[in-house]
Amino acid sequence: MKHPISLTSVTALAVMVIALLLAPFKGHAVDYEFVAADNSTETKACLYAVTDDLSGLKLMASRGFDRNYKRMSLELKCNGQDINHFSHSYGAVETSAYLNKRVSSKFRVDDDIEIIDISSAKPNAEGKAVIYIASK
Repeated sequence: MKHPISLTSVTALAVMVIALLLAPFKGHAVDYEFVAADNSTETKACLYAVTDDLSGLKLMASRGFDRNYKRMSLELKCNGQDINHFSHSYGAVETSAYLNKRVSSKFRVDDDIEIIDISSAKPNAEGKAVIYIASK
């Protein structure tokens, strides 16, 4: 009784599967290094938000915005984005969740849609994407 699949086709398929499994995987995880462009309270707020440092973010919010997160979201831009979208776009889960409950409704993040702009990323010798943070 003949089988429709030959031994050579099974061997070729096995080789392809093994090659795909052993091929270098280029995942979505990127190692970011965030560098403050200046020492202002606003830039520090952006830095704490994007590095998922909730206590640092709360401290900067109290110093620069009287703990008014709605005002912060309206006035503060981090690399051209509002602080909530900025922190969310780099995967800062804790600070983004905290901000999302407190910012102006027009700056809330809908988790069903994700747009990540990494155009300002500059890979360095170690393969990290260095992000220079500036506030406006």
